[in-house]
Amino acid sequence: STQSRSSAASDVYKRQGMPWWVTFAASSVVLRVLLFPTTVYALRNSERMARAGPDMQRVNRAYSEGSKNLGPEERTFARQNERMRKYFRAMGIVYKKHGTHPLKNFVPVATHFPVFLASIYAIRGMCVD
Repeated sequence: STQSRSSAASDVYKRQGMPWWVTFAASSVVLRVLLFPTTVYALRNSERMARAGPDMQRVNRAYSEGSKNLGPEERTFARQNERMRKYFRAMGIVYKKHGTHPLKNFVPVATHFPVFLASIYAIRGMCVD
């Protein structure tokens, strides 16, 4: 949390006698090292997504070509809904085959952003003290 981050940085700053800029640089390096695995996770997922690209294009092409030839009786909400379900099922199969999912690329954002905000508030709290 912000309070613990602030107190940890204050403790290092006060007890070790380190200049404030060294304290922030050291804490930045420590945070980068701790968060590095999430970055690697997302990069590996991106690589798998790239390998899944041709399969995803085939599914997209099949869906879009199938949509062009629909008559008015097949453009009902129920039919369109069923077609979308089949499309998402097919994309799910592609994702599973390649061991990937687009949302996995947001893992670094979900982990780094709160830590970044806590760091900013900790710095602000130290400057006020």
